[in-house]
Amino acid sequence: MQSLPSPNQNIAQPASAAQRKVLVYNPDYHGKKFGKLWVLGPNYRANYDKFQEGIKEKALVHVLCNSQCLRSAIMGAIGDMETQVRAAYADDVLDGLTSDVVQEIMVVDGCFFLLLSFSILGAKLKFPENDLVFGTGCVTEYMGMWLESMFFVGNQIPFIVLEKLMDLSFFKVLKQTLKCKQPLELGKRTLHKFLIVDQNSKPMDLIHCLQSIMLGPEGRSNIGVAKKDDDIGDIGTATKLCKHGVKIRKLEGDLGIRGMRYESNAFGAVLYLPVLRVDRHTGLLLRCLLKYEIAQEPQGVEPEVITFFKFIRELIHTTQDREVLESEEVVQGQSTDLLGLLGTLDVLVSSGNMHSIKREIVGNRPWQWRKPLKWMFIISSILTLAFGFMQMYYGILSYYNQGKP
Repeated sequence: MQSLPSPNQNIAQPASAAQRKVLVYNPDYHGKKFGKLWVLGPNYRANYDKFQEGIKEKALVHVLCNSQCLRSAIMGAIGDMETQVRAAYADDVLDGLTSDVVQEIMVVDGCFFLLLSFSILGAKLKFPENDLVFGTGCVTEYMGMWLESMFFVGNQIPFIVLEKLMDLSFFKVLKQTLKCKQPLELGKRTLHKFLIVDQNSKPMDLIHCLQSIMLGPEGRSNIGVAKKDDDIGDIGTATKLCKHGVKIRKLEGDLGIRGMRYESNAFGAVLYLPVLRVDRHTGLLLRCLLKYEIAQEPQGVEPEVITFFKFIRELIHTTQDREVLESEEVVQGQSTDLLGLLGTLDVLVSSGNMHSIKREIVGNRPWQWRKPLKWMFIISSILTLAFGFMQMYYGILSYYNQGKP
């Protein structure tokens, strides 16, 4: 039977995630908007039913059998890190639960989450073809529901739990088969980075990982820039900016929102934007992320992704604006859905990063220099023409004087 490593060897609370906890988005939580999603973790246990319980129990047995691991061994491994697990959840949601119940929730829901993740990423899970959840094509058929369940705010399993569960040999083999596959779709790309890619700075949970992908590499944020109370106002659409001399270019590499910059001089300006790939589930994921940032803002986490899309909504008002960004490959994929997606994002907050970019655009518009430059060109042309006439006049006069006896 497989034995799991000691938690002291593997588990460490990431510094970058120390201030974050698994939170619920209050309007959903108190408004009972959970719907028909699947429960993951302790926050929505009131929506748990016998059908979900049976499916998850069957899935856990499948994992343990293929790992040759006793249930008591994995329960004990999670029990050894119970203090960290309880600290990962806000609102004292685990306070009324015994150690056995906490271990049961983390192991059962955690293994089910991992099976869903590996199935979405294309791994072969060795389930019968007619299995209700993991049978051939089942996860793909209901992909939207599964992704929303996994990214739903408050429906999260801490990474430290999933990391421990992936010590099971069954998950180790699956992980190894997916090392070289890097999907482009946002949901799959997030799962791949979250579970497959070794990261120095580990996210708190899946939706935190999604946020980090959107923001880009650490250390590039302008969130320390002070925000003014007054609204800077719209910067103009993409079409208008281009007409006034601002070129729009895509950021190369994996630079995200924090890599945005605006460069200007007297002759023109360039606005560098991160690439936005739109697929069939992008809207669903962004709405989850919007709620996540609203829930995290009182904890001191800047809503940088939300305000980026507020910025994009100012740039794109019409199909022509969208085509401007498409032509520079800033917007890629199913871009025809972008206008509708932006219209559904109710953005009422701001961040220092976006304030900084907008101030630079408003304060350094190339069209502010165009009138002075135009007059300078006219004056320069007149002076050049006058100098030419004077040179010609004195040349003729000199020639005439030389010809006299």
